[in-house]
Amino acid sequence: MLLHQVALNNMSLNEDAASHSLHPRSPGQHFVMGRAFVDAQPAHLADVLSDSDYDPRRVEVLQSVARYRSFLALPILRQGKPIGVVGWGRRAVRPFTPIHITLLETFADQAVIALENARLFDEIESCNRDLGGALQRQTATAEVLQVINVSPADLAPVFDRMLEQATQPCEARFGFLRTYDGEHFHPVAVRGLCAAFAEFLSRSIDLADSIPGEALQMAGSLRSTDITPLHR
Repeated sequence: MLLHQVALNNMSLNEDAASHSLHPRSPGQHFVMGRAFVDAQPAHLADVLSDSDYDPRRVEVLQSVARYRSFLALPILRQGKPIGVVGWGRRAVRPFTPIHITLLETFADQAVIALENARLFDEIESCNRDLGGALQRQTATAEVLQVINVSPADLAPVFDRMLEQATQPCEARFGFLRTYDGEHFHPVAVRGLCAAFAEFLSRSIDLADSIPGEALQMAGSLRSTDITPLHR
């Protein structure tokens, strides 16, 4: 698990760059925000430079530009488990009071609500996309069935509509549909092709001379050699 920096406030461009250079990073006891995350409770250092366990690299990178001294970090908890962390620093040695900590805990709670809302929104959007896809498939199927009902003896418009409905959802630029009589493929529908290519595809072709034929032969081979019957 890594901590990713997602927001900063009241820091210069140099401080911003220095802080970003340290992330993403694994949480741990060697820096205040990592400590708050690991322990799932507030972490408060009155003076980071007086802490012997404090990360020397963090001191080297940040203290050269930020020069913060007192620091408070609060975990963002969901159902008692940390999912993030928020921190505040002071450039002077001036510890945060219990009143300050209680006040800032409300902001950590608000962060939980914001993250949960974002998660729920993503889930709803995903469900909507799934439902939209299912509705699109149902609509396409219904339109093809309608054409079949209108032209039960004429397969040409049925194949045209099938190819149209199959091409649009995947945003394909063109498509073609052929039937197979056991030896030859016969063109029955073409969509989105130039006239010359459409004319070329309008010719019937032998099984062995086509990519669809290779796929059909492979499928037949799998059916005959790779599937073990359940009953002998």
